[in-house]
Parts: sequence; structure tokens; C-alpha cells
Amino acid sequence: MSAIALCLVLAVFLITIYVMPVFANTDCSTYTEQGPCEDAECWWCPDCADYYIFNGPNQCVPSATDCSYDGCSISCGAQCDAQTPCPDTECDDLDDCYGVYRRDYSDVPNACLFDCTCEQNTCDDYTENCDILCGAECETSEDCSCPISGCVGNDWYEYPGYGTCLGDCTCDTGTGQGEPC
Repeated sequence: MSAIALCLVLAVFLITIYVMPVFANTDCSTYTEQGPCEDAECWWCPDCADYYIFNGPNQCVPSATDCSYDGCSISCGAQCDAQTPCPDTECDDLDDCYGVYRRDYSDVPNACLFDCTCEQNTCDDYTENCDILCGAECETSEDCSCPISGCVGNDWYEYPGYGTCLGDCTCDTGTGQGEPC
């Protein structure tokens, strides 16, 4: 055998013994602990990154692979996640008289934001109606009594049962001729 051939055989032998074992275990999923995983070929992905939970069957991934995290997780300290939605903003404590109107506030839903925190919406959704307990003259037209039908002097007046409750919570109970009563 020539010296060159002998050198080639020796080089292949040394590569087989010393270099190949380093590349032989490229299946990082066989590592179940952080220490053995973190070699030249693998990277350990922690359970949580900020408020996000690791998404994968194994936490040891090839070093060329980025750790992927799949959404918010309460177990990682997030305020909300897919199983734990954000609570609504409670608005019932604002229900009250506002002038002659009673406002009934609706609770407002809050979404789970991209940074795993809850939206903090304000209470601005309400219905407003005239309310006698708030000082309104009427709530409906039935609260606006008309005079009883009858004669006024020589003229007969036929009044409807009720006048009209106006938008400002006052009654229009006019006295005939095209008016509400």
C-alpha cells in the first residue's frame, strides 16, 4: 500500500472513531433533561417564555430550530388564555338616575390581548329611559292623563285616554284641536 493510500485509510478510521459519534445523535427528542440536551446540536426550550407556553412534543430541539411558543398560558403567569377568558368590566354599579332619566349600564366584555393581558374597557354602553323615581313627569304616555271628555260651555270635547310622554320626560296634555288631548 502506498503512503497516500495508508494516510487515507487512517484518516477515514479516525473520522469514524472521533468525529462521527458527535454527529450520530441528531435526534434531540431523545434528551429529556436540559443538561444533556444542550450540546452542540440541541437547544433546550423552557416551558414558558414570558407568558407564552412551549408548543411541542419535546422541549429539546435541534439548535437550528427556534423554540416555538403557542399562545398565552395562565400557568406561565398570563392574565388570560384560551381556557381562561378575561372578566367583563362590571358596570352595574353605575346604574342610577341621571337627571330625569334612569341609566341601565351593560357590563362590557374584555378581550385577551396579544401580550396576554386583559383589555380594560370602560362602561359606556347603557339604555336610558324616563323614570318617575328620578323626577320625570312620565315614563310612558299612560302616565299623561287627559281631561275627562265632556262639555266646556256649549262645546263638547272628546279627549283620548292619555296625552303624550315627550322625550324630555314631560307630558303634552294640550286641550284639544289637534293637540294630544
